[in-house]
Amino acid sequence: MTDNLFRPEVSQARGDAWLGTTRLPSTRIAWPMTLLALALIACVAALLIFGQHVRKVRVQGLLVPSQGLLAAVAPNTGVVTAVKIAEGDTVDARQPLIEIASSVEGARWSAGEAGATVAGQLERQRGLIEADMDVLAATQARDTGALRDRLVALRGEIAATERTLQLRERQATQARELLERIRPLQRERIVSDVQIAQYEAAATEARAAAEDARQARSQAQRRLDDAETALSAIQSSSTLRRNDLERRLADLSQVAARNAADGGALVRAPRRGIVSGLAVEAGQSVARGQRLLSLIPEGSVLHAELWAPSDAIGELGPGTRVALRYRAFPFRRYGVQSGHVVSVSRSALSPEEIRSRNGLKTDAPAYRVLVALDPQVDRSNGRALPLRASMTLDADLLLEKRRLYEYVFFPGGNTGERGGSGT
Repeated sequence: MTDNLFRPEVSQARGDAWLGTTRLPSTRIAWPMTLLALALIACVAALLIFGQHVRKVRVQGLLVPSQGLLAAVAPNTGVVTAVKIAEGDTVDARQPLIEIASSVEGARWSAGEAGATVAGQLERQRGLIEADMDVLAATQARDTGALRDRLVALRGEIAATERTLQLRERQATQARELLERIRPLQRERIVSDVQIAQYEAAATEARAAAEDARQARSQAQRRLDDAETALSAIQSSSTLRRNDLERRLADLSQVAARNAADGGALVRAPRRGIVSGLAVEAGQSVARGQRLLSLIPEGSVLHAELWAPSDAIGELGPGTRVALRYRAFPFRRYGVQSGHVVSVSRSALSPEEIRSRNGLKTDAPAYRVLVALDPQVDRSNGRALPLRASMTLDADLLLEKRRLYEYVFFPGGNTGERGGSGT
């Protein structure tokens, strides 16, 4: 009876109790694997909490001296007769650097022959300019005289048309008054309709003649105005042309005086500095404005001049860290160098302005970013890198920093399309 009080499974379990309890055996590696899994979870959590993601923007630039790179250019066309300095020399302010003979024919002439030839060419140019001035004066006198005669004739014509207009207006007035006095006689049949029609026709002809005289006066006045405008234009054009010729004569006088003084030109150092980028040698022909050499001012240190796009300017400011890679020193061997932003320009420069400034090519307007360099050393041996002005480089602007857990769980932040990551 009591067996019916329990389920069949209970009775079966009591019957199998003599077999003992069930135990799941564990291997020796179970606890070490459990601890390793917990350690990995802790490492991942620490990485998410303490690790950082850095948004990077890659730009290009070059090294420039902090006080600028001074360029010495040829003051005129000629031949280099002497180079008094060498690459890397330290020069004082006003020190002679390069002598140029004012010759356009080449280095086969001596300085004296070149000076005499230049003097002859200058004298011929002076003669041509003076002849042009004589022709200009004669042409101006002829044209001005013709216009003044025309003005006199036109003023006389206007006076004649004015007298004719006054006469025609008096005739028209008299014809109108006569017609008004005769009209009452028509009603009394003293004057016939045919006579009245004749008087009306005479009055109409008088008004038409007055209108023709008025138009003739207006046309003569317009011709007078046109002649006065032409006279003023001739005088203005002649003045401008004469001023240009006089300016050319003054320039020739300056060149002739310099050529007579030393037969050429002497390029001097604008200030104390180090010669860099010497681009000419003795016997070489140079053109006016051609760069001869560059000068690094004394006391200058090298800075990196970078050009950043507009999407990097919002988070860029003084103190922003920068990773530098010089194209002359591959970073896989020499390592990545570092620096920090000193200043950022207020406005962007166009691609044409950037190209004319330093030769770099950009696809869009960019902002100038000046970067102060940390000690630049070769990571393989600890020696300082032999950097030079105008070396090109690539740089990463290290902008926004975010914790990895923020980047994973809140991806809506500004991570940028060109971002990189680091810890």
